Amino acid sequence: MEYIEQPDGSPEDQRLFERIQVQFPVKYTDLYSHISGEAVSSDISAYGLGMISGTEPQSSADLEIWVNVPDQGQPLYARGRVVWCRPEGGKSYRMGIRLENAELMRFSRVMRLH
Repeated sequence: MEYIEQPDGSPEDQRLFERIQVQFPVKYTDLYSHISGEAVSSDISAYGLGMISGTEPQSSADLEIWVNVPDQGQPLYARGRVVWCRPEGGKSYRMGIRLENAELMRFSRVMRLH
């Protein structure tokens, strides 16, 4: 996610859409290495996805992502790029994904559950 550092040293969040705190199972595949992994979402918006995984992704990896929204529908499919990743204790990694081609209608499924 993009931040602008303020004079006091704190980052200013530049997100255009509010993030919704959710914990849904996620499966993803790196489009170039074809390595797959599993994660749990931490938050989601029209343009971004936060998730925690036991596998560290490649920096700037392009991913195919399937979010299992518990509404009896098909998994929510998206493509995105890893824009940051940091260790989250133990063997977990928290990462931020910038989603391509935000489609606001597909996030209505998430909003109904929130």
